[in-house]
Order: sequence, then C-alpha cells, then structure tokens
Amino acid sequence: VYYLDLLSYRNVSDEVGYTFQVQHQSPQLLIIKNGVCVYHASHYDITQTELSRFL
Repeated sequence: VYYLDLLSYRNVSDEVGYTFQVQHQSPQLLIIKNGVCVYHASHYDITQTELSRFL
C-alpha cells in the first residue's frame, strides 16, 4: 500500500496516471497486479465490497 500526496508530488502523480492509463482524481485507488492496473476507482466509488474481491 502506498499513499501519494498529489499536491507535493504532482510530477509523480502525472507519471502514475500516464503509466497506468487512468485519469488523475483524488482520492483515488489503484490496484496494480504484475505491473498492470487491474482496478481503479475514485471518490465514492471506492467501497469495501469492491476491494474485498482483491484481497
């Protein structure tokens, strides 16, 4: 698990969005498996129900 402070590290945030082909949002959750973003959600779309399938 990593936390990225988007305000302090905008260049890192931009690179993450580019690398995993996701639009930048905050808050945002990305699940990366074997170098591929297999799930992403932001704001109220981040739910425990959705996350439990990746645990």
